[in-house]
Amino acid sequence: MGTVNLVALEAHCAAFVAAVPPPRPTPEPVTAALQPWAGHAIDGKAVRGATRPGATVHLVSLVRHDDGRVWGQVAVADKSNEITAAPRLLVRRNLHGTVTTMDALLTQRTLAPTHWRRAANI
Repeated sequence: MGTVNLVALEAHCAAFVAAVPPPRPTPEPVTAALQPWAGHAIDGKAVRGATRPGATVHLVSLVRHDDGRVWGQVAVADKSNEITAAPRLLVRRNLHGTVTTMDALLTQRTLAPTHWRRAANI
């Protein structure tokens, strides 16, 4: 049994998610001024039943509030935490017009500029 190339897997999954068509528009026209912001959450979870020798697999995900779609996942490096994984998850993401929710662990001064530069609202 071979090993899984996590970088290639992440790239493949991100390409798949990017190719998923956006949700259907609302039936009634909405003006740009009244357009609701898209909400998504950043959260980390240990994957139960998936272990590496001496370590548990831990993923940080970006999930949409409206339909529960996972927009991306990154693995937390060994001897690290979600704080270092979250910026890797958000790089190359257009967060304009979005609201990002996260748990208290991720409310760090070092993470806020990452969101602000991408025009997000925390």
